Amino acid sequence: AAAGALAEREVVLLTDGPGAEALRPGTGLRVLLIGKDGGVKLDRDGPVTPDEITALIDTMPMRRREAD
Repeated sequence: AAAGALAEREVVLLTDGPGAEALRPGTGLRVLLIGKDGGVKLDRDGPVTPDEITALIDTMPMRRREAD
């Protein structure tokens, strides 16, 4: 369900750096959510749940217009 919600919101996951495929809490994980306008909407060290991401996206004006 979470994957579908992220896909619906056009979320793209990018990873970078050595061992990026195996990132776990405490290993330097950093999450950036960048809006379609190019602005940083979330910058957090450590994991973020899909629900947190979708909830934040749903508060954005562009998303509200898309949902109408």
